[in-house]
Amino acid sequence: MKKLLSFLILYNTSIAIAKGQVLNPYSDFGYVPRNKYISTAPGYVIENKDATDNTSRMVIDVEKGEVRLYSKDSTVLSQTSISRGDILRFLSVDPLTTKFPGLTPYQFASNRPLDGIDLDGLEWTKSTTYDPKSGITNVDFQVKLKLKNDSEVFKDLKGLQNELIKQFPGLFKDVRDGNTTYSGSISIEFVDELKKGVDFGTALVDDPGTPGGGLTTFVNTKVNGNTVNPYDSRSGVAPNTPRETATVARDILHELIHTAGPNHTDDANQATDIQIIATPIMAPDGSLIRVDRILGPGARLDLIIHNIMSYPGIKLNGKPINEYVPNKFDRSKVSPGQILQIIKQIDTDEQKTK
Repeated sequence: MKKLLSFLILYNTSIAIAKGQVLNPYSDFGYVPRNKYISTAPGYVIENKDATDNTSRMVIDVEKGEVRLYSKDSTVLSQTSISRGDILRFLSVDPLTTKFPGLTPYQFASNRPLDGIDLDGLEWTKSTTYDPKSGITNVDFQVKLKLKNDSEVFKDLKGLQNELIKQFPGLFKDVRDGNTTYSGSISIEFVDELKKGVDFGTALVDDPGTPGGGLTTFVNTKVNGNTVNPYDSRSGVAPNTPRETATVARDILHELIHTAGPNHTDDANQATDIQIIATPIMAPDGSLIRVDRILGPGARLDLIIHNIMSYPGIKLNGKPINEYVPNKFDRSKVSPGQILQIIKQIDTDEQKTK
C-alpha cells in the first residue's frame, strides 16, 4: 500500500513536471533536490541520487500503467500495475471507521471542515499557523462544501462556485483578536445526493412562496445540512426567475456560518458586539403590533450594518439597517464576537470527543 501511495504522489508530481511547473518549489529556502526527473516517451523516470538508498530510479510507464523500482544494478526491485480506475477512487476506507460508526468511511477532518484540516488521513486537527517573527497566530477556516442543485430555475453553477470561493475569505479578513488573525478558503463539490447526517452540504431548492434566503436544519459543526432558495418570487418579477448568483452565494455562506453557532443579529445566541435587542409591542388582545429594535449594550453599528447575519430590511431605531450606509451597504462579514462564538462551539465539540 505504501508503494501504491508513493506512486500516486509521484504520478501527480510527474504530471506537474510534464506541464512545465517548478521542479523544486523549495529552492528559495536553500533545498537542493537529490533526485533527477526525466521525461521519456512512455512516461517518466525519477533517478535517485541518494547514495544511502539501494533504489537507483523509479520508472512510471504511462502507456502500460506500471511503476517499477530499479536497484543500482538495474534489477527490478518491484513492479506494480495501476489502472485508471484505481487512481480515480479511494484506495481504502478510513482506518478508524470501526471506532466512529456515525461518520462516513471516507470522512474528511471528522466532518467538521469549518474549523480544521485532516492531519494525516486519521484525525482532525485545528488549522493554525504561528509566525515567530510577528507573534501572530492565524486560524484558517478551510471548508469543503458539497452542493446539490435541486432547483429547476438556477443554472449558473460555475458562477456560484466562483462567487463562493471569492466571497468566503472576505468574511474574516477584517477580524483580529489580539495576536490572532483569521482567514478562510472554500472548495465546492457538486453532488447528485447529500447524505443526511453525513455530508457537510447545501441543497438549492426552489420555493416560489418566499423571496429568498435559506434554512439551516442542523446547527452543529459536526453534522450540517441546509437549504437555500435560488427562486426569485418578489413582486413584479417574472415567474421562474432565478436570484442573482452573488446573492445566492452570500446566503449559502450565511447558512454556513449558522452551522458554527452565530445567529441573526436580533435573535438569541448572538455575539454581543452585533446584538440587536428586539422588543415585541403587543395589543391588549395579545396580537403583535410591532417589534422595536435597539442596539444592545455592547453592540457596534459599524459591525452590524455589514454583517452577513443581518438583513437589510431589519429596522433599528425605526430605520432600516441598509439606510445607515446608503452608498455602500455590503452584507458580507462576520464580527470578532462571532468568531469567538465559532471557536467556543469548536472547543465544546472537541471536548465532547475526548
